[in-house]
Amino acid sequence: MLKEIDLHVFAEFHSAMWVFDSTKLRIHWANHEAIAFWRKKNHQELYDHNFSNNLSEADLAVIKDDLEDYALGHDRSQWCAFKPIDITKEVYCHFSGVKLNDGRIETLVQVIVSKVSLDSELSVHTTSTLVSLWDVNGRISSSNQLFQQFYSQKKEFFHHLFNNQIQADELWRQVIEEGSANRELCLPTLEGNRWFQINLKLNKKGHTEKVTLRQLDTTARKHRELHHQKLATTDQLTQIQNRFGVTVTIEKIINSRTPFTLFLIDLNKFKNINDYYGHEKGDALLKAVAFRLQSIFINALAISRLGGDEFLLVMPYKGTENKHTEGAKLARCLNTPYHISGLGNVQSGGSIGVVSYPADADYMSELLLLADTAMYCSKTSHFDDCSYFNSEMAQPLMRRQKIRNSLSSAISNLDFLHHFEPVFCIADRTIAYCEIQTCWHHQELGMLQSEDFYDIADELSVMSAIEFQTLERACKQILNDDQQTPVILKVTINEFQSGRTLKNLEKLSTFIKQIPFKLNIAISESDVAGRENSIAQHMEKVVGLQVGMVLDDFSIGGINLTKLPLLPINIIRFHSEYTVSLSQQKNCLLKSFALSMKQSGYKIICTGVSDLQTINLLMQIGCDFVQDLPIYLFEKNQFYSSIIEKV
Repeated sequence: MLKEIDLHVFAEFHSAMWVFDSTKLRIHWANHEAIAFWRKKNHQELYDHNFSNNLSEADLAVIKDDLEDYALGHDRSQWCAFKPIDITKEVYCHFSGVKLNDGRIETLVQVIVSKVSLDSELSVHTTSTLVSLWDVNGRISSSNQLFQQFYSQKKEFFHHLFNNQIQADELWRQVIEEGSANRELCLPTLEGNRWFQINLKLNKKGHTEKVTLRQLDTTARKHRELHHQKLATTDQLTQIQNRFGVTVTIEKIINSRTPFTLFLIDLNKFKNINDYYGHEKGDALLKAVAFRLQSIFINALAISRLGGDEFLLVMPYKGTENKHTEGAKLARCLNTPYHISGLGNVQSGGSIGVVSYPADADYMSELLLLADTAMYCSKTSHFDDCSYFNSEMAQPLMRRQKIRNSLSSAISNLDFLHHFEPVFCIADRTIAYCEIQTCWHHQELGMLQSEDFYDIADELSVMSAIEFQTLERACKQILNDDQQTPVILKVTINEFQSGRTLKNLEKLSTFIKQIPFKLNIAISESDVAGRENSIAQHMEKVVGLQVGMVLDDFSIGGINLTKLPLLPINIIRFHSEYTVSLSQQKNCLLKSFALSMKQSGYKIICTGVSDLQTINLLMQIGCDFVQDLPIYLFEKNQFYSSIIEKV
């Protein structure tokens, strides 16, 4: 059974889902789609709504009865009518149990499809009712015309209606002993197998006992139910389980205490295939992966596509040695090229994180988190192989969690430190620019650099606040400097493209007007590549505030050079790999690349400069500025003191 701590995985699910609290008569939890379904403004308004006026005593009795079934691991799917505000919505829903943090079991509802979307094919209700009368010995007495149409005159005894006499005897015994019996069954007829809602009732009239049989033909509805139940749990592209389907499956396996091994797979190179060859080829690769996993791992407990290029494989646990054997088999499976129509053979490979239940964790949410940690280790190792979770892998996870827990307070307390890295004029090695860097002295983890916490700040949507503090510090540094040395600040693409960087600059416009074009914003080339037109529009707005723009990490980001003139930049900063390659290979093509940028009117900064020979080489190709210069290359009597003063 699902637990409340696992519900977060459905927060962004494509269909409305919610948990109904039968005690408080309110919705206890809901995903984002449920807000729109119930026509509420936000989660709080939905949680505050009291459903007591919408529920009768009979409704509540049914809900309580269902909770008992859910406690036994049962679930169901059916058509329902809900009435948010003033509109009635007829929807097909999946109902199951969820265990809340306080130990209670409540109802988890997932909307699968609405009647409106199926209006052209919807035929839920039917009047195909077969009626027949039987004596207490199970011999037919009479029947209506529809019954005869389905069965002709060949059904003399009750058990003749069934393929399974044991099933027939069980139903007959129940109606004779208890007076009634109800069941939905698939029965053979002259028109083939059909689904019926069976209602048997023992009628006593004087000394005569007769059994009335009503058969409601539910074939159309049942087929539709089975179809939409599959929709709820199946990925429509690959036809294997989706995230919801595999979550339910794994919870059932955990409830049965069956040990298993979970392999979390992230395909490598998938984004390149999607970007270069189109989504059609990307989809073909995903289907090929799913088909191969099903073909090779025929004993799998579950195979799922979680979304995007992430897959999940669950295998029975048969010991550590077998786990590693299965892992090697999976790696070979993924590394073998796929034949994609119109593209030929494509090799993708994958990063694989491996965890075991119950050895590594007891709950699905924990298993996925640990598997994701192991998969990240596999990805950073740059090998298409498995990483098996161990306690050492948890250390980065714990470190990351500590950063998450204290980041907001660090912003509020202005705990961030800023230092300025010099950019030297190549001609005389005087300081031409300073690049501002943000760091943070964490009480437990020590000094953290920006790369240690920027991505976490982005996850928590607090990056804008950190960026504002850094921008403000940069402006004050320029104003307090007698020579007003320009400052470069590199920003993240999410902040820049969302417009939050522009808003931060507008808040500091009073400072910026006093130091026109002394503040410079740097954007990585890889972030600009492929969206040059939209980025150029954002840059124009920044330049309009008298702030300069720098194209950073140049030469490795894949920008369309024909669109370079669209960008309102006057400084290009080459990546350190370019500088190293230039000094090692002395390649004429590399030299001409920098020369062409110089001749186009851009100022050139080269990073990763480590020796005097490289400086001389850069001077030949017209480089203006250098960065990362070792201290021994400074002319101490002329430059070192100025560095101390300014930095």
